[in-house]
Amino acid sequence: RKKNCIFLRLLRFAERTHSIERWLKKMVRYWHKKDFRLRQPDAAAVKAVKSYLRPEFETAVPLHVQTARVDEQIAVFTEDQMNMLDVVDANPRVLCSGGAGTGKTFLAMELAKRWTADGLKVALVCRSPWLKRFLESKFEITGLTVTLGSGISTAAFRAGTDKFDALIVDEGQDLLEWSSLEKIDNHLIGGFEKGRWCFFYDVNNQAGMFGPVDKDAMHFLESNQPARVPLRMNCRNTRIILEKVKTLLGADMGIKGVGEGPDIRQEIVDSKETSAQAIEEEIRYVIEWGGLSEGELTILSPRPFGQSSAALLKDKMLKRLVVLDEYAFRSFPLGKISFSEIPNFKGLENEAIIVVDLPLPKGSKQPFPQHYVAMSRARAVLSMIFRKQ
Repeated sequence: RKKNCIFLRLLRFAERTHSIERWLKKMVRYWHKKDFRLRQPDAAAVKAVKSYLRPEFETAVPLHVQTARVDEQIAVFTEDQMNMLDVVDANPRVLCSGGAGTGKTFLAMELAKRWTADGLKVALVCRSPWLKRFLESKFEITGLTVTLGSGISTAAFRAGTDKFDALIVDEGQDLLEWSSLEKIDNHLIGGFEKGRWCFFYDVNNQAGMFGPVDKDAMHFLESNQPARVPLRMNCRNTRIILEKVKTLLGADMGIKGVGEGPDIRQEIVDSKETSAQAIEEEIRYVIEWGGLSEGELTILSPRPFGQSSAALLKDKMLKRLVVLDEYAFRSFPLGKISFSEIPNFKGLENEAIIVVDLPLPKGSKQPFPQHYVAMSRARAVLSMIFRKQ
């Protein structure tokens, strides 16, 4: 007992000592003065010291720590995307393809900054009103007009021009049909044939979300001999999410990803009521255990809120929830848990995503655009609550 007390006093001294090296030297000198043949510690003493120095315990890394590590990796991969931007900027006409999370929207905005800095009037065209609102609120770039394809005539009039000097199309797979391309072509100097443009699009299951892709429209763009820039580096999703999308849906969202990240959580339920219960459990997992803020979590469903299982959440939980619309995206992310229909969340993302009201996919060769869009919105934390078919 006396020997144990001496050693424990040394350990407590070490806790108060700022220099662990100085403490170790003192400990070595102390024990060198002892006769070890007479003072061998017994098994109980060794066990007590071991337990004190290194107690046995199990620990799980909180979600907020894991997502912070993901954020560190994102900055590195974004630098890689900037190298691709030089290739895009050096060519007058570019078809830039890449899966979800490969940085297409990021590159589109950076390209807009470069072209407008050269004094060009630039139109950035997309199909989603929500994405348009988001880009307008987050990026104020002089000389840039963000517009829907259907509203480009009005946008040109408001910009004080009939034709734009350069064109950038984001989420271009949604605009690959003749009527949209004709409207855009009429408001670009030189048109698609001779004008300056960059067309960002996704070759995966996002295509067809708003209708089938017109192959003739793509052939028309290709006939103008654009440079082709494939994006292969994913700078949004963790490797676990990339692998899940690939194995479950057969979609390619690029390589590497931004770290391992937490495991994907998946559950199959048989009713909207049990789905609502599962949503509450996932919210507690993400926020109360995981340490993420409410604004870092979005619930995605193929149904409007009133028809989704999220509408069956308890009143206390519903008060923590905001249903997104195109105007809410001017301030996104918000300070509350958000809910959105899947098509409206295209081009957007959040740290944590809970996917609800979708059936479990069967057969990766089939197109699952809603699953693809929903799953790829998660930067780090993905929970999927599938319903039985």
